[in-house]
Amino acid sequence: MLTSTLYVMALHPQTSFLGGLFVLFTGWAIPSLLNILVTAVIISFFPPFFRPPIIAVPLLVAVSFLLALAVEAPVIGQRIWHPPMIQYSVTRPINVQSGWVRLLIAGCGENPGLQYANNLYVVANPLARVIDMGGNEGCGCSYWTLPDTEEGSMERSFMDYLTRDVERHMKEDPDRAKPVDNLSITVTKTLNQRDPRLVDLSVEVKDGEVTTAMLTEEAIPRYRQAFIDSDRAVLLNGHFLEIATHDLSHDTFWSPLIGQTLGYYPRKQVQAFLKEAIHLQPPPPKGDIYN
Repeated sequence: MLTSTLYVMALHPQTSFLGGLFVLFTGWAIPSLLNILVTAVIISFFPPFFRPPIIAVPLLVAVSFLLALAVEAPVIGQRIWHPPMIQYSVTRPINVQSGWVRLLIAGCGENPGLQYANNLYVVANPLARVIDMGGNEGCGCSYWTLPDTEEGSMERSFMDYLTRDVERHMKEDPDRAKPVDNLSITVTKTLNQRDPRLVDLSVEVKDGEVTTAMLTEEAIPRYRQAFIDSDRAVLLNGHFLEIATHDLSHDTFWSPLIGQTLGYYPRKQVQAFLKEAIHLQPPPPKGDIYN
């Protein structure tokens, strides 16, 4: 209880620079520490048979894990009971040589690095923290901010994942890659017809204007609504206690370990799709260097 109180007090802007230092150096460990303390309290009610270390240590890990699962039950349940539906079809493969492929977002044009890609966020880790904290050393003040990445340095945008897989498949050299003529990949997002809280994504491989292969993923939850509607929001924004208690109960060491297996980017299916849809040809033989 004291640990939780100190954490919430340190987050409050009235604690100023000292509170910020406390959160910076110890805040990351407090949710996990709270999980362990609650686990220890639960185990203290077990009979003496469970007290020897050879039994108590595995029991501590098991109870801690189950406690983390219980806190995250709604998110985990949604992923297990309503998994995304993924399918793809290839009308004909395209034979090309290694090179750079245009990645387009329908309605947004080229260059997925622009802010338009934010509309294609997917939940890479359903248990990652929804909100982060930033600070300004000059004024000694802090603010809420949306994290750039999820736990484990995983980007949130579907386009980031897809771009990486396409580059690997095409064996691109970022410094020397040449555009592949007539080959492009377009990603389209639409609202799910059965549930407007979900979205559907389609990935089309095109030879010129002709679609030669398509992958669809249905029923993807929109990126979770954070407690702030803009970056660098003030701490006392009407959701201070909600954010603090959410971090205390959710942001444990179990979150990345459990959450990374529940992501919504279908890496295996995308890689298999690219392998069937785009066939890489060997480079043309080099001429005799003496000619």
